[in-house]
Amino acid sequence: LACGDDLIVLQNFVYGDTPTAAAVRQLMDHLLRKGDEFDISRYDLARTTDIRPLVLETVLTYLELDGILTPLGAFYSGYQIRFVHGEARLISGHTSERQAFLQRLFDSGKRGYKWLNLNVDESALALGESRDRILKALSYLETSGDIELKPSGLRHRYRLVARNEKPDIEMLCQKMQKLFAERECKDAERLALVTDFSEQSSCLTRHLLRYFGEDLTEDCGHCGCCLETSAPASRKLPHSPEPCISLEQLEQIQQVIAEGHAALRAPRQLARYLCGLTSPATTRDRLTKKDAFGMLEHYPFQKVLEQTESMVMS
Repeated sequence: LACGDDLIVLQNFVYGDTPTAAAVRQLMDHLLRKGDEFDISRYDLARTTDIRPLVLETVLTYLELDGILTPLGAFYSGYQIRFVHGEARLISGHTSERQAFLQRLFDSGKRGYKWLNLNVDESALALGESRDRILKALSYLETSGDIELKPSGLRHRYRLVARNEKPDIEMLCQKMQKLFAERECKDAERLALVTDFSEQSSCLTRHLLRYFGEDLTEDCGHCGCCLETSAPASRKLPHSPEPCISLEQLEQIQQVIAEGHAALRAPRQLARYLCGLTSPATTRDRLTKKDAFGMLEHYPFQKVLEQTESMVMS
């Protein structure tokens, strides 16, 4: 069932996760220049920096482990509200003072066909009330069965750890790039280990045990290689000849570059796109619907990256 062509897709995902140096720098500038305490939307930040959410979380984890950021918890910035028994009936069941508060609260939101969209911070500012009072009121109404709530806009709060000197952003960017490059190499090495295992012609059980630091005194006698009476000297995986990028494809790539999409400005961003790997920015700009997306998905990522580097930098 093993085929060498399958490795291209798997390797492309490994290389496609690595963010560009510019994206890492943009992220660091955003995080470390916001003040002592701040909150972020990881979703929005992924889209603006074009760093995949899981990769962005990895950066945040590294900063936490290095003692640069301290997480302070998560909260929702907004809520969708549906009135179970109608808005007028809900308001009429309260004291005059509370009726006025609830009416002003609901009027501060954006009304839809079924749902009222409420941004808690904007409503608190407009009403001159605390965020805590608004949240307690919504929680009470939900518990009473008067409204249905849907939270939205998950945000995470952080504190920049106080130090005598501000963090060296340039040094941190270099460190992050090195960490991602090392992770890229390790993931590629793991794929190579799987390939090596599938190409073994000797005892497979023994090969696995050696990987975990053990060994057998003799072959197991029951794996596929041991049971095969005439095992071949080599079990190289079958694979198609490596394709060459045609002149027509080069013209298509040049056309994409000429279109000047911000999400495809860097060679690595363009290589990801051509290999059919989505990113927050290409999804945001709906570029994955274009014909050029994935046109080189059967080509090794590194080969495509070399091509885009020669074209974008020229």
